[in-house]
Amino acid sequence: MESRDLETIRSLPGNDVCFDCGVNDTQWASLSFGTLFCIDCSGKHRALGVHIDFVRSLTLDSWTPEQVIVMKAGGNLKCARAFRSNRIPMAVTEGGGRNSLENNLNDFQERYQHKGAKAYHQKLLQDAAASSPSTGTETERNSGERPDGFSSPTLAQKEEIYELARLDPGLPWHAPIPPVAMKLILLAFRILFGVPVLPLILIFCVARYVLYPENAMLQGLGYLLAGIPLVGSLLFGRKLCRDFVDGRIPPFKSAQNLLAQRMEDRRAIRTRGYDVFLPPPKTKEDGDSERTIGLIFYPGWLINHTAYATVAAKLSDAGILVVVLSMEPFRASVSSTQVETARYLRVMYELLSDVAPDHPVSEWAVGGHAVGAHLAMKIAKATSPGTSRLVVWGCCSRPIEHRSASLADNTKLEVLVLNGSEDKSINQLSFSQRTDFHNLLPGSTIYRTIPGGNHNGFGHYEKHKNRKKDGVRTITLDEQQQIAIHETVQFLEGKMPPQPLPAANPPTKNSSSKKNE
Repeated sequence: MESRDLETIRSLPGNDVCFDCGVNDTQWASLSFGTLFCIDCSGKHRALGVHIDFVRSLTLDSWTPEQVIVMKAGGNLKCARAFRSNRIPMAVTEGGGRNSLENNLNDFQERYQHKGAKAYHQKLLQDAAASSPSTGTETERNSGERPDGFSSPTLAQKEEIYELARLDPGLPWHAPIPPVAMKLILLAFRILFGVPVLPLILIFCVARYVLYPENAMLQGLGYLLAGIPLVGSLLFGRKLCRDFVDGRIPPFKSAQNLLAQRMEDRRAIRTRGYDVFLPPPKTKEDGDSERTIGLIFYPGWLINHTAYATVAAKLSDAGILVVVLSMEPFRASVSSTQVETARYLRVMYELLSDVAPDHPVSEWAVGGHAVGAHLAMKIAKATSPGTSRLVVWGCCSRPIEHRSASLADNTKLEVLVLNGSEDKSINQLSFSQRTDFHNLLPGSTIYRTIPGGNHNGFGHYEKHKNRKKDGVRTITLDEQQQIAIHETVQFLEGKMPPQPLPAANPPTKNSSSKKNE
C-alpha cells in the first residue's frame, strides 16, 4: 500500500484506536468490514475464518487497488454506528471506553456473524462500488464476490490459506482426563444399577453384612469385587487418555494441499467446526429444479478430518454438498447423542443461512467412517425423516450404546454399507458380531464390498501401528476411493438397486481377485 493511501485510511474517523478493544494500536485491517484493529484482536478475527472476515496487515501485506477502495469507503466510526444501530454487542462504548463485555472469541462470533454485520458488509461493498473508478469490476463483486482478490490470491493470501488448511493441533496430556473420568463414572453407574449386576450386589451385601458378617472369605471377596473394577477402570482410563494425546492421526499433505487449493478456488470453506466442499456452480442447462444433496460426514477415531478432503472434494464435483465435521479437540465424540444431534442440526442451519446460502440443500444425508459411522447411525435415528439417507464406510460392528443406533424398524431411511474386502477390522469379526450389526439396520440396506480395499483406504492418512488392523490394500488408494465415490454418489442420487443381505462370515480371498483393474 502506498504511503498516501495508508495515511488516508488512518485518518478516517475512529481509525486511531482498535475497533474491538479501543487500544491505541491499529496495524491490522478487516477487508470485510473496513475497520482497523490491534494485533491481539487480529488473531480473533482470523479465527472467524476467511468466509466471515478477511484480515490483512497494513504494512506487511500487499494491497490491490480494489482493496484500498474498500478500506477508504469504510472506517471504524462508520462501522461502529452501523453496529450500534443494529444492536450488535460491542466492547467499546460510544464514548471510547470499555464496558464489561469479555471480548473473547465467542463475543467476536456473535458480533461478526450477526445479520446486521452481514448487512453492513453488503452496504460497504455498495459504497466502495460507488466510489470506484472501475465500476464494472466492483459491480461484479457486489453480486456476491469479495473485494479481497480471493479469485486470484496474492502470495501472502495463499500462505494464509495453506496455513489454515495445514492445521493439525495437538492435545495437552491433561485435557482428556475430565471427559474420560466422567464417561467411566457414568458407565460404572449404568453397570452397577443395571440387570443382573444390581440384584447380585444386593444378594452379596445381605450375605456379607447380615447373614455372615464374620466370614473371612466373604470379606476377601468383597475387597476383590471393589478393587478389581476400580483398578481396571483406572488402567482403561489411562489408555484412553494416552490414545487421545499420542494416538492422533495426521492427514497426508496431499489432502491438506487439496483443501487449500479448493479454498483458493472458493470451492471449499473452512470454519471452526467443519469443512464445507461446494458443488460446482449450476449452469443454465441444469435448470432451477435440479436438487442439491447434502452429506454431513463424521471422521474415524482420532483422525484429523482434513484426511477426508480428497474424497469430499470428488463427491462435491459430482454435485453433492459435503460437510466434514471436525471432532477436535479429542477427535472423538465425548458428548451425549442429544448434544451431537443438536450440533448436527445447528450445522444444517448455518449452511443454509450463513455459510453456503447459494447452495440450498433439498435432501440431507449423514455418513461416517468406522467409529464415525456409529455416531452417524445415532444421528440418523434421531433426525429421521429429516435425514433420509445413511452412508456407512469401513464399519460392520455394533456400537456400545447400540439401542440409540437401532434403525431396524425405520422404513423411511435408506442405508448404504460400503467396506473393503481386505479390511481386517471387519474380517476378524465373528458371525454373531456381524449379525448383531445387520440386525440394527433396515432390511432394505444396501451392502457393497470394494475388492482389494482396506480400512484406511477411505481417507488420506496412514498409521503404521494400525496396519495389521487396517489390512493391506491390493489395489491403489486412488482406485479404492474412486470406487467408494462412485458407489456413494449412485446411492445418494437414488440410482443404486437394492441387493440381498450378505453372508455374515468373513469374505474369502476370491472376493478380492480383481487387484489392479
